[in-house]
Amino acid sequence: MEPTIKRLPIDEVSPYWRNPRRIPAEAVEAVKASIASYGYLQPVVVDADHVIIIGHTRYTALRKLNVGEIDVAVADYLTPGQVKRLRVIDNRTSEYTTWDFDMLLEELKILGEDIDESDSVLLKGLFPELESDSAENVVEETERASESWRYVVPEVEFVCPTCFHEWEATVTREEVMAQRIEPKTTEAKK
Repeated sequence: MEPTIKRLPIDEVSPYWRNPRRIPAEAVEAVKASIASYGYLQPVVVDADHVIIIGHTRYTALRKLNVGEIDVAVADYLTPGQVKRLRVIDNRTSEYTTWDFDMLLEELKILGEDIDESDSVLLKGLFPELESDSAENVVEETERASESWRYVVPEVEFVCPTCFHEWEATVTREEVMAQRIEPKTTEAKK
């Protein structure tokens, strides 16, 4: 089945009051900047009662932008159990992805001078080594940070998402990028 796209007053859409995902102000500001620059391109997904399933951050950003009506995708064919599972699944998927910093750097180089202040908001914090996130410096500093990171061998703490076993390991950039990091100790931290 497919959701039905409807245009609703934003006041008729309700956040899920038990949403387990916390939304930091930085995320809302980044989405707000994206919507202001590029438009509202991805509708919020709601259930039959217009309670948000997917899109709490977008909804919050739209409210902060004082938008009166929004397009929503009404997934009224989902059972209550499917709605609950979908909320969790959608929030978890971002945790499974990583950045390919070399490819990201190439994209930023291509953008070059086309990066504006709204893009800087979205890029902020991507490379903690950056001294400034201003639009004019982001490509140059990103390249410098990426180069210096090639030689860093950090001690990283890992936690198994299944059994919560904790361990530390020294990893190379290649291991991080290949996502092949094995526990080097079997002792759990206390």
